[in-house]
Amino acid sequence: MRFSLFSLFWFFTIFAAVFDAYFAWNHRTGLQNWELNPFICWLAGVGGIETVLGFKVLTTVFATALGFFCRRRQHWLAMPFTLICASIFLFLSLYYVIALQTAPAWQRKENSLVKVQDQPPRHIVFHQRARYLSTRASKL
Repeated sequence: MRFSLFSLFWFFTIFAAVFDAYFAWNHRTGLQNWELNPFICWLAGVGGIETVLGFKVLTTVFATALGFFCRRRQHWLAMPFTLICASIFLFLSLYYVIALQTAPAWQRKENSLVKVQDQPPRHIVFHQRARYLSTRASKL
């Protein structure tokens, strides 16, 4: 039973990491706007999206290999390390879902992610946001 939970946690972690890399590739033009990790933003500025994806793949492979190595050697840190890695990706996934659901109506399209190329320039977004907030305030 424990091995199946262990494998399930790592399957989830790898799936979430692959989806994160896929999302980064599809929205690479606006990576600096939506990426939460300042190190990844710096890495994208220095080496580009290819470097970011390489780093994500390298760290995911290393963490997975370390987890299975600890499991094979029956080290006591195998399960805590696995839970920490899976929890990080679980909270990241929950953050994405909550942020998508709670975005203001002017900022999202229903049931879809907005591509960065489809967004208007920042000064237009600022004026739309100000107008949206003023109409909300007047309804209170």
